[in-house]
Amino acid sequence: MKTSGGFKVVPPGEGQTLMVAGGHYTIKASGEDTGGAYTLIEMILPPAGGPPPHLHEREEESFYILEGTLQFQVGEESLRAGAGAFVKAPPGLRHAFKNVGTAPARMLMLVTPAGIEKFFAEISQPVGEPPAAPNLEKIKEIAPRYAITLLNSD
Repeated sequence: MKTSGGFKVVPPGEGQTLMVAGGHYTIKASGEDTGGAYTLIEMILPPAGGPPPHLHEREEESFYILEGTLQFQVGEESLRAGAGAFVKAPPGLRHAFKNVGTAPARMLMLVTPAGIEKFFAEISQPVGEPPAAPNLEKIKEIAPRYAITLLNSD
């Protein structure tokens, strides 16, 4: 990573990487980098990977699919999105997504305002360990501190 006078370059393969629910989340821009304005995360999700239904009281999440196919549930709508697609989930709207392909999916997630990277750091497992099933009880305990609510799957 190179910085100069607020200008930042994060080369491919660099950034803080967290393992969240079997996916690799690489933070390209954190709240510290953006004055709290946004967080940008490159996400690589294994087949069948993705979070359970949830909602954010504060953040708007935007997703740009780079590789693979994901099934999104946003509110009452379900849609499939492949490479080149953009999906937005505003605050307060139930949403979830899942890699429905047979290979890892890769996407960029832009979250405004910043802060979700701290949540991911708290619920992540060490990179390099075999992926473990998410500890939903731990996540449910931590999520309210970040104004996130995990919801039941229908």
